[in-house]
Amino acid sequence: MHQFSRNLFRELAPAIVRTGKPERDAAERQHVLEQCEIVMRRIATEPHFKDPQRYLFQAVRTRFLFKDQRRVRQVIDRHVSEFKRLVIEDPEAVGVTFGCGAYSSRGKPCRRRPIPGLGFCPAHQDWAGIEAEAVSA
Repeated sequence: MHQFSRNLFRELAPAIVRTGKPERDAAERQHVLEQCEIVMRRIATEPHFKDPQRYLFQAVRTRFLFKDQRRVRQVIDRHVSEFKRLVIEDPEAVGVTFGCGAYSSRGKPCRRRPIPGLGFCPAHQDWAGIEAEAVSA
């Protein structure tokens, strides 16, 4: 998972505004890296994280010149979309492990592997319909 956030950061890093103060420049770079890692982690752990591209761009855009922000947004969109696609298609390949979204009667999460795209294991797949009905109600 870190390789994806690091690749995103490496592509964004040359455009980060330099102030001429080494401590400040390091802090700006560190902020962008941390935000990239936070977003990738949230995508991996929160399958319904709404608009991660927008969230990341809002968090880092002040670290770039206005003329570079369009390209920054395009880079963010490309990397985050690719990571989201990989998390959905093959989560283990990117170091993500999802558990079933169901809980036992004792409040412990089910530890079985969920059906891809469903979020629940075969034993709890009927819960997906219940959850969808609760959301639409």
